[in-house]
This record gives sequence, structure tokens and C-alpha cells, in this order.
Amino acid sequence: MNQPTSIYANQHPKIRKILEAAGSPSRALCVAIDYAKAQHVVLFCNGLGDVLKKPFAIDNSPQGLEKLLEEVRSTCSHRGIKTEHVFFGGEDNPPYVQNFIQALVDAGYWVARVNAWEAKHQRDNHQASTDNLDLPGIAKTLLHKSSYSAQEESKIILALKELSRTRAYFVGQLSEQKFQIHHYVNRLCPGFLNQKKSGIVPFSRTSLALLGQRFAAGRIRSWPRASLVKFLQRQGQHEPEAAADHLKTLAGQVLDPSPDMVSCWQNSLGQYLLQYQSLAQSVSSLEKEFAGKILWASIFFSIRALRNRSVPLKRNWPVRWLKPPAHC
Repeated sequence: MNQPTSIYANQHPKIRKILEAAGSPSRALCVAIDYAKAQHVVLFCNGLGDVLKKPFAIDNSPQGLEKLLEEVRSTCSHRGIKTEHVFFGGEDNPPYVQNFIQALVDAGYWVARVNAWEAKHQRDNHQASTDNLDLPGIAKTLLHKSSYSAQEESKIILALKELSRTRAYFVGQLSEQKFQIHHYVNRLCPGFLNQKKSGIVPFSRTSLALLGQRFAAGRIRSWPRASLVKFLQRQGQHEPEAAADHLKTLAGQVLDPSPDMVSCWQNSLGQYLLQYQSLAQSVSSLEKEFAGKILWASIFFSIRALRNRSVPLKRNWPVRWLKPPAHC
């Protein structure tokens, strides 16, 4: 026998469950929020869409949160609605409301997020956006269209996503710094960042150390070979004598930069080099943190999978092992 098809098939299962548990949509409270940095605007309606409280503003602060929760408690008491039949929702969560949303979750409420494009098309009036126009669209989307839980993802997964996004941004910046370093090296000593010509791996420890030594072709030519070899040895360069010969040969084959510009270019190169090294250190730190989170996540979810399959764990396994660290 075919299952009956609902006209609200896209409705979030959690919202449907709340409406069913309330016994009637009129006994559930939908709190639609139009988020903003300083002040949010809120609308209360029941599961039928009847407005229970017209739009009002609350601050994005602990005081604003308490005001919202007090209004929820007051409305629930007046309308005979149980607090477990209350749900909140707003458009895609920007960073400046994530702490506010987490506070609602910590208070025991379920919070959804809706797609801004979807909410816009649920508005009765498609003129320029205003709070009073946006809120009914958000409420309609929560009640009738697809929405997403604002708290379903594990904190570990959220942390991994955050680390991944930050690393990707820094890697992009790192590439930009490399481009600028190439820009100045091609003036001061063309070919240095070509390993076949210089004998030095580009952007290796030795390469970066040389770039920080008032780098220029003339500087390499005037550098005593024995001192250059010792310098390369201190940087851990493989076959430092051969590398020194490569550098000397390269420096003797390139055209010298304009004497009037050498100091300027060296200074600019030095600043880009500092930025590059700082970014490289940040990327390395993020990768270590990411690796630690991956290791913890693999252990955590493996153990949880075992528990879900009713595989008995050893009694002497501490329960705290099954909880993520506080910083996850």
C-alpha cells in the first residue's frame, strides 16, 4: 500500500515532530528571527501561521537573549503552549549570530536555519527588503519548506570545517606572497628560484635564508666562497660546496639590477619574505591542529559506531574517552 504523500514533504522532520507532539499546529510556537549585527527582529506565530506577536526588536546581547526568552515564556503561558513545542529559525547563520544561536540551543530550544533565497520567495510582497517583509517569509519557509538544523553537526566536524577554511585562505595568501617574491628575485638575481640554475630548492630553508641576506647577484659574487659554504652548511644544505659553486656561476651570468633600486627592492623583498614566513608558520600550525582533530574524530566516531552496533566495550574504558576535549 502506498504511503500518503504530504504537501509539506520538504518540511524538516523535527518541526513536523514538534507540531505532531503539540496535538495541533495552533499549540506550537514558531519564532522567526531576522538576524542583524546590532539588533534582531522577531515574529511569533503558531503552526498555522497565525501571528501571535507582531515584530519586535531585541539586541544581539545577553540582555536581548533574556528579553526574547521572557517573551517566549510569556506567550507560551498566555497561549497554553508548552516550551518543548517552541522552535526558532532564521536565515543562513552569519558569524555575528552564532553565539546567540548557541545560547538558544544551550537553553534547550531547537533552532533551524532557512535558505535566504527560499525565504525571499515566500514573502507576500517582493518589493525592497524590510524586516516586516522578511519575517513572514522566514516563518513560511520554516513551516512549509525545507530548513536545516543549526545544531545537527558535531562540534568536531564544525572545527574541521573552520580549520580547513582558514588554511585554504592562508594558502591562497601564501601563493600571493610567493608571486611577489618571484617578482623581486627576478630583478635582483634572475634564475635563483630555479633549482637547476641555482642548485637551491626554491623556498627551502636555505633559499629563504639567502633571500634574507641583502639578496642580490652582486652580493653573492662578493661573498667569499669559504664563508658561503659555511653559511650553506648551517642551513643544512645538501652538498654545500656544489651549491656554492652553482650560486657563484649563476651570479656571474646574470645582469646586475640598477644600483639606485637595489636597496629599495631588497627592502620590499624582505617585507614580503617576513609575510611569507609568518603565513607558512600559520599554515603549518593549522595543519597540525587539523591532524589532531582528524585523529580524535576517527577515534570518537569509531567508538560511537561500535556502541551503536551494540558491541560491548571493556568495562575499564573510562567514559570520558567517549567525550571530545573541551577545545573541540
